[in-house]
Amino acid sequence: DLRANFTFEQYVQEYGKVYVDPKESQMREKYFKRNLIRIMSHNAEPGQTWFMGLNEFADWSLPEFEARRLYKGRQARLKMKSLPPSKLAFPANLTALAKHKKIPSSLDWRDKGVVTNVYNQGDCGSCFAFSTTEAMESRSAIASGKLEKLSAQQVTSCTPNPKHCGGTGNCDGGVEALAYDYLAQFGGLASAKAYPYEASDGKDVTCRDKKDITPVATTTGHYQLPDNEYTPLMQAIQDGPVSVAIAVSDDMEFYEAGVYKCTMKKNRAKQCWAINHAVNLVGYGENKNGNMYWLVRNSWGADWGEDGYIRIKRFGEGKEPCGDDLSPGDGSACGPPYPKSVRVCGMSGIISDSTFPKDAKLIHRDD
Repeated sequence: DLRANFTFEQYVQEYGKVYVDPKESQMREKYFKRNLIRIMSHNAEPGQTWFMGLNEFADWSLPEFEARRLYKGRQARLKMKSLPPSKLAFPANLTALAKHKKIPSSLDWRDKGVVTNVYNQGDCGSCFAFSTTEAMESRSAIASGKLEKLSAQQVTSCTPNPKHCGGTGNCDGGVEALAYDYLAQFGGLASAKAYPYEASDGKDVTCRDKKDITPVATTTGHYQLPDNEYTPLMQAIQDGPVSVAIAVSDDMEFYEAGVYKCTMKKNRAKQCWAINHAVNLVGYGENKNGNMYWLVRNSWGADWGEDGYIRIKRFGEGKEPCGDDLSPGDGSACGPPYPKSVRVCGMSGIISDSTFPKDAKLIHRDD
């Protein structure tokens, strides 16, 4: 609930901000005032379907936000040679997954008791690891009847990334497809309790020795859905949450509530297609105003957005918008060399790159 007279001092107290010296405090106040004006200007525009609000990023600059919460170099059509071909689970016919004849008008996997609480990746570029871990948690729970918190740190630290897909590995980023196939090759994923997350400060954490990792959940690889196709994603979400790539533009930073639509004014439109973040798709629906949406779980903590979630505008089969990602090296390619552009579809590119674990389940132990 924003007020024009909300002061920087009030913000600092409410969010527990601590600065190293008066010089930094002055800099942060400048960013805060600039962002507050922008937030209020957005909310004052008529016809908005979503609204901005203050959050922990309000005293950050945009470059700082991008460096601390996003990552460079996703790869949309992963055909890696770094792992044995037998470990790469690419189904010959993905349409075989489309077995649901009747698709309900809404779905929220949180209602099924198979979604853990929202996590916070901190300053580490580990969104790919949280997206992977969250899908493993939910799909293992669906298959095994028990919800177990799994280790995002193992995925962050141990996933090999020799071709620099989604970054260079660890806190510098990776992709979910590689993570799923690493887990298949390694033998599974440890619990969060046994292998807790330690990289929120942005520092790389070395992968533990194999003998010190005890898997509690397994997968045999991953499925990659056809790029930019609506119906396969709608089919896949019926069986459990799905890892998806999105473009975080500079207005999503302050998303607070509503059905999000990327602002395509003037030269800002290209931001709507620049894939730079990995999240978890946990459902879809339609609000009372008739706005259809995708229900997306983020990894920026529960204080961001709608208790850690964002609803992104959904258009429907044959109606999803498309655009060109003009910086694939930052969002959708392995390399170098990188292609000059990659076609992505869905609001914020949400249907462009979708993966989920194959045969995810918990390991039943006698102890």
